[in-house]
Amino acid sequence: MMNKIKIVILLLGSFNAIFGQNEALDSKKRLNFAKTYFEIGANIYPSFKGAALNSNGEMVNSSNPVSVAPILNIGGYHFWGHGDFYISIPLASLSKTNLENQKISLNESVVTGLRFLPKAFRPKQLTPVVGAAWIVSNFKQSNNGDSNPIFTENTLRLDGGLLYGHSTWQIRGGINYYFKNNSNYPMDKTHFQKIKTPPFSANIGLVYAFETTNKGINKTEMDRLNSIADFSNPVETHSPKGDWFVGIGASSAFILTKSVYNQSKNPYFNAKSISKTYFDWALGYHFNHARLVTNLSFRRIPYQEKAFGEKQKLVKQSLLTEGFYYLTDYNGFTPFLGINLGYDKITMHQNETNLVSKRQITTGITLGWDILPNKTEQPFVLRTNLRWFPFQQVEVDGVQHSLHQLEYNVIQAVLYPGRKKR
Repeated sequence: MMNKIKIVILLLGSFNAIFGQNEALDSKKRLNFAKTYFEIGANIYPSFKGAALNSNGEMVNSSNPVSVAPILNIGGYHFWGHGDFYISIPLASLSKTNLENQKISLNESVVTGLRFLPKAFRPKQLTPVVGAAWIVSNFKQSNNGDSNPIFTENTLRLDGGLLYGHSTWQIRGGINYYFKNNSNYPMDKTHFQKIKTPPFSANIGLVYAFETTNKGINKTEMDRLNSIADFSNPVETHSPKGDWFVGIGASSAFILTKSVYNQSKNPYFNAKSISKTYFDWALGYHFNHARLVTNLSFRRIPYQEKAFGEKQKLVKQSLLTEGFYYLTDYNGFTPFLGINLGYDKITMHQNETNLVSKRQITTGITLGWDILPNKTEQPFVLRTNLRWFPFQQVEVDGVQHSLHQLEYNVIQAVLYPGRKKR
């Protein structure tokens, strides 16, 4: 919980400097392209049928109650009120007790979504919203004390709803649909049962939106920035050739290929692990006029599986160097693409047994985007990184354990001290 609080504080500080949109949305300019918001809300899951082991070790039907999962959404209205990009952070995991006196926990983490507003949001107008999100759903059923595992699934969620309010405060409500809502859940080490969670959930939230773009910018500079074409070179011509930067961001990593080792030795673990949240620390140099960034990044990525008295922990400590190139600038939205090379120390334990301890060199692809209204004169930058490592794996007792992973650095706060001085 303490890590979640630290991450929320970091994100709140970061988004306070994000670049927003003016209230005059009818005038489509660079400085009203996006607007930041925070949203406190909840997902509400209906009751559903399940299964459980009784005191005699027999499988019986069960009925699971309605559950509520409180969330914090952080996002921004983009494309002059037509788009909504957001991430969702679970604030708590609330357990409910079913009729068999067993605790059930159902929630979502690592939610990244995009909503589309066919009619751009305007104050005091009811606005329909449709969208989709990539989510990690978490389900746990405590049949055997508290030793059952948390089962995680990557899936796509469709969203639909309505938005209403003023320029600053809004209310949002809607329905979510899940493409995948079942898992073969371990009741104990040897008994597995298909559990179908609800295909739909409801959501409701209170939104606070705010504008920061034009603070500290005089009218002459604002007019100059707003006169830039929609698509343009990411370089501000009067910038020096390069600037140093430092950065930090909250991240998660996802194994994309099933572990042959866990499928054969530990079938009650998740076959594709998801890391705990970790921080990505960065030091780099931006070659402004070349549209090129070189970066040195350090991450300590922890994976953990725990069930029925068994605990498996894998840690990947990685020092990574990468280079990426800015493709274009669309009203401050600046995507990039590049390659990386990492030097990793990988350790893996199960209970007190050391399974793996080795060093590896691996390579992958880096892609993402920056938010750069002021181009290469922007002193504080919000950066999103995705890193894909398709080839990495380790061998455990002659069996492959996949580390084919996607690292998702949701929001990295990046500071350019030289630009700050200028």
